[in-house]
Amino acid sequence: MQSSVLPPLGSPLPFPNSSDVAILKYVGSVSGHDGVFCGLELCGALAARGKNNGSVNGMAYFQVDTPNSGLFVPLRKVIGWLSSGNVNGNGPFSSNILSPPNAQQQQQQYASPTASLSSVGNGNAAAGDNSNELRRHINVLEKRLVQRENDLRELDVQLDELDATLRTNDARLARKEERFNRYRNDKEDEIKLLVGTVEALEKKVGDAEEIYAAKIRQLEQQRSGSPDSKTAVLEEKIKALEKELSVQKDMHASFKVSKTMEINELRKAEMEAYKLNEELKRLREESVDAVETENLKRQNEQLVQELESMRMDMELRDTKIKSLEELLKSTQQENDALRNHGYDIPSSATTMSNKNLLDENGGLKVFVPEEKIDPSAGREDFCSFCDREGHSTDDCPYEKDNIELF
Repeated sequence: MQSSVLPPLGSPLPFPNSSDVAILKYVGSVSGHDGVFCGLELCGALAARGKNNGSVNGMAYFQVDTPNSGLFVPLRKVIGWLSSGNVNGNGPFSSNILSPPNAQQQQQQYASPTASLSSVGNGNAAAGDNSNELRRHINVLEKRLVQRENDLRELDVQLDELDATLRTNDARLARKEERFNRYRNDKEDEIKLLVGTVEALEKKVGDAEEIYAAKIRQLEQQRSGSPDSKTAVLEEKIKALEKELSVQKDMHASFKVSKTMEINELRKAEMEAYKLNEELKRLREESVDAVETENLKRQNEQLVQELESMRMDMELRDTKIKSLEELLKSTQQENDALRNHGYDIPSSATTMSNKNLLDENGGLKVFVPEEKIDPSAGREDFCSFCDREGHSTDDCPYEKDNIELF
């Protein structure tokens, strides 16, 4: 998964409080950790701060040239680095995004303490409105995210139920197929035996009929050539032979009927197996709907990334508001100092027109200081996140992302 706000894999990225860079090697999930992470290969002096070789829990995500120079960092933290430029302002990625093209002209226009005070106040109000709008937008996105998560949980439950049903049907079909195969093999052997038996019986019946017919002809010949005293005896023998022949025919017919019923049962079993196969195909087609669940998951991930980007933007605006408040306080102190020295500070309503406060597009002009302020200047260990000394930004114990570096 590659975030749209990140450069391509293999691109160098800035690293806080260092002029060295880190190379982006991987973007995605990591086994055993929640969220999306960036796999970085630390270069130069940063390599000593690496924690792995691009592998976590035995699974390799990327490779490094220098041993133990790999580091996994949360995606939102890396986006923060890219949004604010290099933290110390000395690296190749330092940016003047917040500085307008005509910074020198605007600085000259805001040289007056009173003009600075008015501009800062208006800028503070505009920034506050933008911040409130961003908060409302974030709340809407969070509600959408919660709804998406609920939908995903429901789809996961349905998918689990469908998988369980499919596995049960597969197991049931496998058992029935196994029984059917055994039954079919047994019946095929029985059918072969029955066919042989029927053929033997038919041959035997045919032979018996021929024998009985020959005996009947012989007896009839004897009866025609014998005295009347022997006629009754011959007729009795003929009747006995005909009766025995009828019994043999009945037994043969009964045997055929029983075997025909067994063959019909075998055909019914084959038809049941065919129906089970059709049912399994239908269930497998229904399981295709589970692909929609994966699409919803990808949409949810995109929404999470958008929410994180909005949060980072809001943090940047909050930082800008704080700097404007500090500038306002400094300007008020300068005005108090001028008043203490006897200078009369006129109000901005009488000394400045709206034309001086607005740019050519009608927007509020941005005050730019003469020199860019570096909060870490003159300090060996200073954290730009919590504004405290004694530790660097990437080791800040007050930032929860640092406990997620591994």
